[in-house]
Amino acid sequence: MLHRPTFLITIGISSPDGEFFDKEYLGHFFDYVYEHRELLDGIIKCGYGLTFLEMITDYVKKKWLANEDEYKLIAFSGALFNSCVYWAKSDYTIKEEILINSLVDTYKR
Repeated sequence: MLHRPTFLITIGISSPDGEFFDKEYLGHFFDYVYEHRELLDGIIKCGYGLTFLEMITDYVKKKWLANEDEYKLIAFSGALFNSCVYWAKSDYTIKEEILINSLVDTYKR
């Protein structure tokens, strides 16, 4: 897979170029989430999902707000969060490519 970032604030993004829904970015993101799946599982079980969502939203807005509509980025952050929760609840059996392609297809429209 792609390289792994060092902490959650990076959300697995390696470059400032491109659109927020690029497959490369999403690949980094889901690869990172999978690497730290025990942390995500703990966050969900302890009821800190909203904090995780806020971290994703803050990062996505900081990264792309200059070039994108704020509400679109907020919706995208929610989609990332829900994809992570759904993936965790499936014990990570869903292939990353399915999650990535679904998000890309949704936001390319």
